[in-house]
Amino acid sequence: MVFAKKDTEGEEVPFPVLMADTTFPDGEATRIKPPGLLLQRQQYLYKSIREFVDDPFKDIVCPRPDEMLPANSDEEELNDTENVENRRARRAMCKHGYTN
Repeated sequence: MVFAKKDTEGEEVPFPVLMADTTFPDGEATRIKPPGLLLQRQQYLYKSIREFVDDPFKDIVCPRPDEMLPANSDEEELNDTENVENRRARRAMCKHGYTN
């Protein structure tokens, strides 16, 4: 039950939020594990961004990936991904009236 006023000086009126026959499951909710970053993105953060992060936060923001890709592996794919992300960000900024 939620109580609300129609105006600041008005009387509080109760509003039901749920239907009367609503039941909730017993026990703990199922945990959902997020998929995480692609290996290419993890490696990019570790190799290119880590140096700019303050020391106490390096292992949180840019930890070493569990596995490393070969030196030139998938660099073009990573660059393409970054270009797509940059285009999306620019498009969103323009949509909201921001320009360079």
